[in-house]
Amino acid sequence: MIRLVVVCFGVGIALVSAGCRRGASPVPRVAAAGHAAPGAAPGLATPAGLPRELPIYPGAVTLEATEAHGKGTSMVLECRETPQKVAAFYKHRLLEGGWSLDGEMTVEGEYMLVATKRARRASALVADEAGRTRITLTVTRGD
Repeated sequence: MIRLVVVCFGVGIALVSAGCRRGASPVPRVAAAGHAAPGAAPGLATPAGLPRELPIYPGAVTLEATEAHGKGTSMVLECRETPQKVAAFYKHRLLEGGWSLDGEMTVEGEYMLVATKRARRASALVADEAGRTRITLTVTRGD
């Protein structure tokens, strides 16, 4: 199970990273603040490929958002909540949204969730970094 989670997460990151080098771009900044997602850094839009079951965590700040056109979406957030509470939030949202939880792993206070729904795979990596909680959300699309 742990091997599956690590492999799935690695494939997702590699896919999004590869797409970032070829044809991907940071999510565009929006002109009107009203179009930014709640919790997003000023002027930073939420990637279109991010499903509603993986929202910006309440009170989190968006550090980075990238779309690999047609391949996937990645978003990095930061908040002051505990990693355990944040991971529970995303697990609940995914299950409530009809995603199948393929893997869940906790290692030394870091949490990883991997889920699938139709042709999409989502992962949430939640970890403490210098007293703040870093959230990395990745969604890839399989064809």
